[in-house]
Amino acid sequence: MTSTPSTRRRPSGTIVSRAAAILFLLAVVAVRCSSAVLETTPERPVVDQATPPVAPAPRASPDASPTPSPDTAVTLPDEPVSAAPPALPLARDHELVQAGAAVQFVTPWSEPGSPTEVAQVVTRTEAVVRDPRSSDTERTAAAHEGQRAQRLLAAMPAWREEALAALAEPTRRAVTANLTARDALDRLTGNGDLPDALPAWEVVEPEPAEQLLQHYRDAGEAMGVDWTLLAGINLVETRMGRIVGFSTANARGPMQFIPPSWVAFGAGGDIDDARDSIFAAARHLAERPGSPPSDRNALFGYNNSVHYADAVLAYAQLLREDPDAYLGYHGWQVYFTTDAGPLLLPVGYREEQPVPLAEYLARPAVVVVG
Repeated sequence: MTSTPSTRRRPSGTIVSRAAAILFLLAVVAVRCSSAVLETTPERPVVDQATPPVAPAPRASPDASPTPSPDTAVTLPDEPVSAAPPALPLARDHELVQAGAAVQFVTPWSEPGSPTEVAQVVTRTEAVVRDPRSSDTERTAAAHEGQRAQRLLAAMPAWREEALAALAEPTRRAVTANLTARDALDRLTGNGDLPDALPAWEVVEPEPAEQLLQHYRDAGEAMGVDWTLLAGINLVETRMGRIVGFSTANARGPMQFIPPSWVAFGAGGDIDDARDSIFAAARHLAERPGSPPSDRNALFGYNNSVHYADAVLAYAQLLREDPDAYLGYHGWQVYFTTDAGPLLLPVGYREEQPVPLAEYLARPAVVVVG
């Protein structure tokens, strides 16, 4: 089921005039950004969300998870902590889309320069994500910054032991699970060259976290399936529904159903509707093939890959132990892997045809926070 979605239009929210959008664009567009800007990160490109048109090359298996040293743990702060993103205009969704502006999207955060700095960023951002006093904007920005730090750690195996040792529980457990899932997805997409074009996708706002969570719980309860499996699939397949479109296998919708599977499990629903798609996934998983039936066998039926199952189960196990981790996952953004590095495809990215990488990188750079 994990394959590359292509574009399907979804109605935008507030439609601004072209003149207003152009004024907004002039306010936020920086000087043209060369590919070197995106190549400064030491992170090895990997795909977060779904299998790219051409899969990236394999990476060596990671080292075994270390035993952290308790006396080096970073404690979570007692007071509210701000994700403190730079005070820059937000190039978000509909202004640029409605203007039809050809831009590339970049983030303002500099990458941590050491394992200790990675641990500090993750600790700070996790505190914001889990603080009930955080606004939705603060939580999303913090989740995204923490995601970037963990992507860096996934690409730097030599940093893992020191960074994990510097984390307190439950943050250490969450990062370990995320690294396990990421390594599995890297192995899933581990053959071939990196793509030389940006995908024909539309990236949209997901449904609110609480609403999606209710869908998972309702569908899980109705079909006798653990809700965490549904959340893990939604995260891996389309970043909680952010990626809209068909895939190379003609899979579609937030849970990426191919046509025969939708006929079997869709129950006449709307494949593009989050709730209908999540319920269909629960029906699919409820079959639990194999002897004895198990969650792993159910995932094999959904996507016949050991690595896919490993990734979803790593996320699901963490959510069972630490349900608040879901708030961070809901804020994770879409990154696409290329030879120039991992490129952010934020809400508002919409391309109806694949865009050659060189053409995309020659566009004006627009900074995106959150």
